[in-house]
Amino acid sequence: MGKLAEAVSSEESPERALLIELDSPKKTVRAAAIVKAAKIAKDPLIIRKLQMIEQSQDRELSLVAKQAIARIQSRVGELKATSFNGTSLTRENLLLPLPVEVPLVLKYIREDPNRVSEDLRATVAEFLGKHGAATDAEYLLQWLAGTTSLLALPFIEALEILFPKSLLTVLPNLLASEVPLVRVRAILTLRRIDPDEAAAHFSELIGSRKAEERLAGISIAFMFPFEQVKHVVLALLRTEIDDDVIAATEIFFSTNPEEDTALRLLDLLETLPKEQTAGVGRIFKGICGVLEKAQILPAEQARPEAMVARWKRERLKKFLIDLEVQITVCDKERLETIEAWLKKNIQHPDVAEFVETLSQSPATEEIYQRLTVGVVPESPAELNWESPVSQQPAAKRRMLESLDASKFNKIAPWIRNEAAKGIPTIRTAALNAIRTFDPTPPDSDLAEEAIKADDPKIVLAGVKLLEKARPFSLPPYLPRLLRSRDLSVLLKAVRIALKSEAKKAIDILAELLKSKEAPIRAQAVACLMICPFDQVMDMLMEALLIETNHDIAQKILLILNSNPGAKVLRSLDKIQATRDPAVTIMVAQVRAEMFELILKYGYEAFDESTTEGKVSRSQPAKPPSPETEAKIPISAPEKNSEAVSRKTERRSDHIKAPDEATPATKVHPLFARKTPPQKSDQIENSAGLTGIPYSVSEVRNAIRRREADIYKAAAKWHAASSSQRKIIMIAGIAVILLVVAGLLFLR
Repeated sequence: MGKLAEAVSSEESPERALLIELDSPKKTVRAAAIVKAAKIAKDPLIIRKLQMIEQSQDRELSLVAKQAIARIQSRVGELKATSFNGTSLTRENLLLPLPVEVPLVLKYIREDPNRVSEDLRATVAEFLGKHGAATDAEYLLQWLAGTTSLLALPFIEALEILFPKSLLTVLPNLLASEVPLVRVRAILTLRRIDPDEAAAHFSELIGSRKAEERLAGISIAFMFPFEQVKHVVLALLRTEIDDDVIAATEIFFSTNPEEDTALRLLDLLETLPKEQTAGVGRIFKGICGVLEKAQILPAEQARPEAMVARWKRERLKKFLIDLEVQITVCDKERLETIEAWLKKNIQHPDVAEFVETLSQSPATEEIYQRLTVGVVPESPAELNWESPVSQQPAAKRRMLESLDASKFNKIAPWIRNEAAKGIPTIRTAALNAIRTFDPTPPDSDLAEEAIKADDPKIVLAGVKLLEKARPFSLPPYLPRLLRSRDLSVLLKAVRIALKSEAKKAIDILAELLKSKEAPIRAQAVACLMICPFDQVMDMLMEALLIETNHDIAQKILLILNSNPGAKVLRSLDKIQATRDPAVTIMVAQVRAEMFELILKYGYEAFDESTTEGKVSRSQPAKPPSPETEAKIPISAPEKNSEAVSRKTERRSDHIKAPDEATPATKVHPLFARKTPPQKSDQIENSAGLTGIPYSVSEVRNAIRRREADIYKAAAKWHAASSSQRKIIMIAGIAVILLVVAGLLFLR
């Protein structure tokens, strides 16, 4: 268990929790604990721990700890007030100034800010935050401009108090800081200026591949509207394995307890891998406890077992629909988890009914066969294998579904007769039985006749049989099959058509991606996996913008991430927001992962010399002064004409939401999906890069340039080291040869 998780689970005092956090292996957790200790700690053990950190080799943490110790001592009365002598400034003068000396200290600082020693500047910033004025912002900005480390925090806090708009000039650097705590502080500052961009930066942080950055992101989730970030944090839990991040998530949800959150966590729990269920289960139980203690729900309704029973009553059917999507698009590990859950619950009527529907889809029929193998409604002993013709239809079907090789050979003539002339249910079962065992050439004729039938189940069984017995005979039937109004037949035909009529099949898949039914979209995405990527990339990007099902979005991103490249990454960069905040997080995660891949195997794509798709750096504006303050917009973007015009600049024609008025082909009535009402710029503005210096795209590219420079430097160092090692090795071999030659000469 991580240190933060241990602190969360601890029932001791906050100061005891601080001690645990100060020992965390994560620098972000230790730094946050130091800042918190400066505000609330009194325990001598904490002061001793801070003194140990002050003496450590980490300069940043050492200086922050030193500042915290002084603040604690001044708060608890251990720091003695000293008179200001007018010629030199001490920490005591700043932390415990005598009221009459405050003007003198201010005069001393303002006369020559450069004479303030570097180790006192953070304390001066704190002092000015209490006693300074907007005119002090100029030299505070100069001090701040030299750092994006932890030492930046006191300056940011002081400037927020004195002259918040002055931070606009340094926000890009702060938002790109390597220190997560500085980034989150900058995001909170940006939230007062541009809430939309602040939310985008928050999503980017939550989608980071670095646990400390995700942890820092969770720490400021409280500062955003709960409904805006709830789904983002829930999406994080789908893949999160870091104990400290999970513990921070537990705190977030426990302080915002909702019945809906508890039910959504149950949705997650049913399909998560075993190693992730403990953390999410703890969060679920914690929310139930808070719902009971806060009397949001009666005790009998808030208990975990009662919540589970309610979930089965209210959400099971929706969960099963989502499960069909997951089966279609999930990875092998999750599929095994889902299959185990279905086997465990197959006796439940709703689950049993759901399992039967899996037989109707090409994408789910395999799991159906595994779930029902050896399961026969009635004992085979009751069936008359000697005279199948005399059986009732229900018995005939049971016979066909419980065959083994020997029984099949015994009644093969009867089976083939039913496959040719039987009633629809028996004919379908007979065709499937022939396909299961080795079909003979004459069976292809049975399959072709079945394809011409009116019943879609017979058609589907015929297609499957012909695909196995004589696949080269299928192409002539594709035009007919591709016009089918039955989803199962159509999807099967599309999979076959991809081998010979790819364009027509891809056009149909484009229609399916617009369906209002998630399982249909899921099957379309599953088919797109085997299509030429260059022909479907734009289609996938458009679908990603409006997709609200997380599993489908995950599969789309998997396809994109399996084809990494600068073009794909630039297209992902244009997606600043999607219709679902959780999908936006997934995009951020894949974007970060793809950049790492490209950086590793071809960072030249992001070199400054590359002009294609290059995002230009914006020059920082001149620092504003208090006199020009009125000219700088401070209101929220939607209430400000300048901000609105900036939003317009974000629009891009490169990626836009699918429009039913201009589909690739005429939309099939079975799959048409109307786009729900939305804000005017919700979709069309969600793709595109902006030129403002603090935008997510600009900051992201600044971070990438820094990482690319580090990568290049490391590569050069490694190459130089390799050359040096070779020289040393050659020299060593030469010395050894000389010694050996000398010894031989002496002999």
